[in-house]
Amino acid sequence: MDNVALGAILSFSFSNPSGDNNNSQGYGMSPFIRYYFRKSDKMVNPFLQTSYSFNEGKSDSGGSNKSTGYTIKGGSAIFFNSSVALELSLNYDSQKFNSDVKSNNFTVGIGFQIHLEK
Repeated sequence: MDNVALGAILSFSFSNPSGDNNNSQGYGMSPFIRYYFRKSDKMVNPFLQTSYSFNEGKSDSGGSNKSTGYTIKGGSAIFFNSSVALELSLNYDSQKFNSDVKSNNFTVGIGFQIHLEK
């Protein structure tokens, strides 16, 4: 479908602070859908994106955590060509950890997009 992008963000983290039994690992997946408001041949293209995330982690000390959440992201993609763009965005994230702790954050993002050709 024109102006729509579907994808998934895969994540992995590893932390090794000083001290014994402090290592922790985590992984997650966030499927997303994005809508571009202008035709694909325009250099600057505003977008709106939403995603839902599933994350799980554990530590060497025996602790574990799970979280779910959603992100709403809006901004502009500045396309250098039909495949590569610089992305500037404003993001709202809401996460719920182990069914009792909640986190809400606003962030500013900058990144690169690489699209596959047809």
